[in-house]
Amino acid sequence: MAVAAADQLHEHIHIVAPGQGDGAGKWVDVPSRKEIYDYSHDGTMRSLEFSLERLGVDRIDVLYAHDLDIFNHGSQAALQERLDAFMAGGYRALVSLRDQGVIRAIGGGINEWQPCQWLTERGDFDLFLEIADDLALDALEQDILKTANELGIGPMGFGGKTTLLGVKICAANRVPASYFVSVSYMCWAYRRQGVTLGVKGEIQKWLY
Repeated sequence: MAVAAADQLHEHIHIVAPGQGDGAGKWVDVPSRKEIYDYSHDGTMRSLEFSLERLGVDRIDVLYAHDLDIFNHGSQAALQERLDAFMAGGYRALVSLRDQGVIRAIGGGINEWQPCQWLTERGDFDLFLEIADDLALDALEQDILKTANELGIGPMGFGGKTTLLGVKICAANRVPASYFVSVSYMCWAYRRQGVTLGVKGEIQKWLY
């Protein structure tokens, strides 16, 4: 069985005594827990194994390396240590899994754009999820993403529940003459073909 799914990597949860946990606000009504980040090759493989078992599937469409940012690790030095560990271990595991077809795409779920750029310059990633610093813009991004994925357009117009993988909105100061809106879009599939067939059924000519 193969079921499309998305999951996150590199964060193990240890249950601890009430009041001694961390990560408040990420989940609701869960036991007090302590998060341990592990971006190594083996840690990534273990995380994937747990995800497959928990989801009850044998493949996952998208895997995200989460929390590679200063917001979660406290300083640029601490973040750089995590980034280096991920590229030396977890990233290699993700690329190998993608090559094997166990996962279809790899990306990052990150709170800041700078680590996204750093990773893009050093690896082959399919997508990133980044939270806008402006809460109003973040809410607009989420609203557009939700609404677009309810339209049934799908990739290249073929239909489905996934029309957009992500929405990113930026704001900048401007003068009136420089007002612009930029939209990055994908091609619409050309779903019509015609051929001329010979008497034996062979294709003699493509019409378009």
